[in-house]
Amino acid sequence: MEITLTQKEIDNLLNNMINIIFQKENIEELSKLKKRKKIYDYLVNNKEYDYELFEGIFNNYHETDRKKITSRNLPQEFIEPLITNKGICNGFAQVYKLLLEKIGIYSMCINCAIEYKNEYVGHQLNIVYNDETDTYSFDDITFGIQNNNTYDYFNYDNPEEKGQGIGPITKYNSKDIKWAVMSEGMINWYAKREHSPVEPPTRLKPLFNSPQEMLIENRYDLIKYGVNIKKNDIINKRR
Repeated sequence: MEITLTQKEIDNLLNNMINIIFQKENIEELSKLKKRKKIYDYLVNNKEYDYELFEGIFNNYHETDRKKITSRNLPQEFIEPLITNKGICNGFAQVYKLLLEKIGIYSMCINCAIEYKNEYVGHQLNIVYNDETDTYSFDDITFGIQNNNTYDYFNYDNPEEKGQGIGPITKYNSKDIKWAVMSEGMINWYAKREHSPVEPPTRLKPLFNSPQEMLIENRYDLIKYGVNIKKNDIINKRR
């Protein structure tokens, strides 16, 4: 059954989560990293992975020879973790991004490939900006939930060591494309917003030392933030 929410209803659900997460905390006394960890822990400890939904997507995707996915409702996949205790990777990453925005932390949802049943399948996680150190690191809500682990998939630097970005993102039909940034506009469309309340930093220092061959399909999003993406490098471009 499809559920439709207004922008105000989505925003209220996000605000309610924030109030629950920090109800026993003086949020002003917490560093941004501690606030981020509180949100991460809440989602990992209170959400479940929807294996039935994923298997349906995987089987449909497989039967169409990895060329396209039919019968997916991506806005519903975003809404599911907001109104239930279940979801899959893209919904978790997008809700996490919007919760982080509520406390003034900028992040990006990124797509990569992981291995499942001897095939590469799409996966979504987050790159999160720490303005106190001017650095980026990865958070993966889904792997945290699946492994019942609030530490190993939070604030880490090398996703390849955790089996992420190990193969091509097949939908781009190129063996070179291993990473892609989900556009701000798409997430805002899911959340029915005209713009993001948290603007990205004016420049990106090295996102991370690895993977060295992080290739971005939608380069415009990062270039407009001050980064020049080349095939085998990420170069800081100051304004």
